[in-house]
This record gives sequence, C-alpha cells and structure tokens, in this order.
Amino acid sequence: MMPDHPNYPLQRILSYAYQQPPNPAVQAFLGYATSLRGQQAMLSGSN
Repeated sequence: MMPDHPNYPLQRILSYAYQQPPNPAVQAFLGYATSLRGQQAMLSGSN
C-alpha cells in the first residue's frame, strides 16, 4: 500500500505553535504553508 492511499496506516497531523504577534518570518512561513502551493508541496513531499 502506497502512502497516498487513503487507508495508509501512517499519517501525521501537523500543528504550528508561535507567539503572538508572529514575526515576519513566521508570517511568511504560515502564508506559504496555508497557500495552495504550500499545500501541494506538503502533499507531494517537495518544496
């Protein structure tokens, strides 16, 4: 069974913790991570 199969047994939910207000680097990372491009990169395992 491949990792992209819905029944693949190993999955990880990611959470991010940061101090308020987030600094510019954190804001940039969160912007990328929540963007369509960032989501696609995480799903594909590339950057």
